[in-house]
Amino acid sequence: MAFARNLLNDPNLAVPYPLIDADLRGIAWGADNQTQNVRVAESPDSYTASYWRLEPTAAMLRNTPPLSEASQALFATDLTLDGPSADKVTALSEQLTAGKASNYDKAMAIQEYLRADGGFTYSLTLAPPAKDASGNDAGFDPLTNFLVTKKGYCVQFATAMVMMSRAAGIPAHMALGFLPGTRSNGVWTVVAADAHAWPELYLDGLGWTRFEPTPSRAAPPAYATPSAAGETPGGSPSGGATAPAPDRRTRPDIGDLPTSGGGSQGTDLSPAAVLQWLTHGWGAVLFGCLVGLFGSLVVPLAARWRRRRDLITARTVAQRVEVQWSFLTSSLSDLGIPPSPSRTPRQARAYYQQEAFLDAEASAALGRAVQTLERSRYAGSAPDPGGLADDVRQVLRGAASTRRASDRLRAGLWPSRGLAQLRSVRNNLAWSGRATLRDVGAVLRQRFSRRP
Repeated sequence: MAFARNLLNDPNLAVPYPLIDADLRGIAWGADNQTQNVRVAESPDSYTASYWRLEPTAAMLRNTPPLSEASQALFATDLTLDGPSADKVTALSEQLTAGKASNYDKAMAIQEYLRADGGFTYSLTLAPPAKDASGNDAGFDPLTNFLVTKKGYCVQFATAMVMMSRAAGIPAHMALGFLPGTRSNGVWTVVAADAHAWPELYLDGLGWTRFEPTPSRAAPPAYATPSAAGETPGGSPSGGATAPAPDRRTRPDIGDLPTSGGGSQGTDLSPAAVLQWLTHGWGAVLFGCLVGLFGSLVVPLAARWRRRRDLITARTVAQRVEVQWSFLTSSLSDLGIPPSPSRTPRQARAYYQQEAFLDAEASAALGRAVQTLERSRYAGSAPDPGGLADDVRQVLRGAASTRRASDRLRAGLWPSRGLAQLRSVRNNLAWSGRATLRDVGAVLRQRFSRRP
């Protein structure tokens, strides 16, 4: 997905969910491990992002298991109710979800109450405070007042579903983003008026799942429509029809490949047979291992080459300092520590010390690196960047020691600078190929135009 004319201020960036990768033209970025929010060092004018297109069915959602006690402890924050509205929210949630066996069915009951069945109205103007029987201000908190007056906009609807879902034992939080906008000539234009809020509920086995309780604002996902929710449990079609029996045949293995001449002896080495073996059974496993091994070697080498090239092409000491600092921030981002939202080096130092849980040695190295950066930027002088390189390595060792093994493995095998370099090479090759085709076409047109 390509984005152009981005006007959203850093450190925020609009990206699709769930994100796989993004190309920000060399700008450092990272994603929060818990919220998956993307933060950038500076706002890019244009960028591209790739994401998983997930299409769960109502049957899949209905069959998700309930949260275990261990999972409930992990999601304690996303199960917490707001004190003033807890009684009202809990009573209403219990009423709506009574008799619902799965968390998905509970979520659909809450969504449809807010979206269609409860008599709510979408309005950018909130209703005045509700009155008691004597005509005085009832003194309700904002959420209770919304549930009583039944008038509000997306934030109120999303908050109500989040809290009622939590009361039903479903972890939930509110997401902020944008509606698709308007489409013209294949391009979607998204403006500030398209800003939107919606609830995301955690369904075990599928993760954070979007619902849409706000009426007259956005269509719910396909799996969250009343027609989809009407499927019978297990996903079988209603009306007595039966689903086709599953095909229990195994994928062909190497022993199942056709033999030459149709006999039982010999091995078919035709391109079609080899391709079939490479895409099935043990052949697919071997092919995947080879591709993974190749990627695990190429991407780190590309990252190392890019850093070396940047250092060689840097003409001044100040430029080499900036290269080292950029390498530090991008490497920390690879470890799962998003870029600092702060502007000044000292603020960045405090941010990284807290987020990376640096020990005394790594904190001291980070302090020296920040001092070098400040002297380079503001005093017009800096010591030999060789010492800065040592400090950068010390900081990264300290940060890596506090991260999960999966984070360290991903940072080592798939560094963002290496991926960016490979994308740059790919784009240059594509551009060169198009340029060559244009040149050949121009020569041919010129040659044929000279014929009588």
